[in-house]
Amino acid sequence: MNKDDKKKIRVVRVLLIRHARTTHNASGIIQGQLDTEVNEDGEEEIKSLRANLMKMMSNSINRVKNIRKIVTSDLQRCLHTAQGMMIDASQMIEESSKLRERHVGVLQGCPRKTAPMEFPRAWATFCESKTKRGLRCAGEGGESVDDVLRRVRECIEDAVRSVLEEEEEEEEESSGDATIAVVTHAGVLLLLREYLVDEDLSGEKNRGITRVIARAKATRDGF
Repeated sequence: MNKDDKKKIRVVRVLLIRHARTTHNASGIIQGQLDTEVNEDGEEEIKSLRANLMKMMSNSINRVKNIRKIVTSDLQRCLHTAQGMMIDASQMIEESSKLRERHVGVLQGCPRKTAPMEFPRAWATFCESKTKRGLRCAGEGGESVDDVLRRVRECIEDAVRSVLEEEEEEEEESSGDATIAVVTHAGVLLLLREYLVDEDLSGEKNRGITRVIARAKATRDGF
């Protein structure tokens, strides 16, 4: 079969997945880019996540037939979630610092309840930055909403584009669509859902699965 004659991927489905629960989540501590680990509750969430993915893949309505690639934040809580949700060993896992949580400067490691009192100006800046997207969090490394959206969007675009390019090199006929999974953080997902995504498939705060559909032509040129 001529490469030009075989069926091409027209749609890439992107599953956006939040990492499993950590001790800091349970304690109400602001994590930001701190490299925290999944706790016991999180381990159970990963099992449920894997079961949910298998159910989605067996349901023709969802059209999630095969996860070609898993792209994850390189922080431990995301990487561990990605490794635990794998359906089979053939799935590739790619780590990227571009999928990290927003760096919130001096607020990292601070209990959410006491942050407004301990760092009033930094907290005020953080709250204000939700509407002023170019405003960076106070402290070294602090990011703005635009900083986060820029790097995350770039990472997802690259991942989708790579699937399309890999498909062009394959000899077999494609099914016409493909799926990648992106494992990231709550803050990142909130921003993506506000500016990019509107479909939540699970309604659950942790281990939630959100789906984005990228058309091949648009993706090759960027979202």
